Amino acid sequence: MKLRRRRELSPRDVAVLIVDDERDIRAVVRSHLEDFGFIEIKEAASGEEALHMVHQNRPDLIVLDYMMSAMNGETVAPFLRVLAPNAAIVAFSGVLRFHPDWADDFVDKLAISELSRVCFEAVRSIQGLHIATSV
Repeated sequence: MKLRRRRELSPRDVAVLIVDDERDIRAVVRSHLEDFGFIEIKEAASGEEALHMVHQNRPDLIVLDYMMSAMNGETVAPFLRVLAPNAAIVAFSGVLRFHPDWADDFVDKLAISELSRVCFEAVRSIQGLHIATSV
């Protein structure tokens, strides 16, 4: 029996969806993620648009704003979980001051310098969890 060596996960391997109703915030988040090494990044300007995009493309990571018009992060998160059950959801908010139950992790918008690291660790954690439960 020949054992294959498993390659370490890299940010380059992670498909990302940024969901925020503010274009400037999406641009800043994208820039931080790209600087960290993420390359497959899509953007949605609303919860509704995110649902449509996730239905077509299954991301590994969803950076989800809480305060958006129509469908906020808390409202859309359960639907995203159904459509992309293996995706890590990181709440990214300037309003919340705690890790919400609907997200795998949380970053305050004032701590944006931590976003890329937290996102990558959330994906690694979720993927490790799915690998462990599927063996």
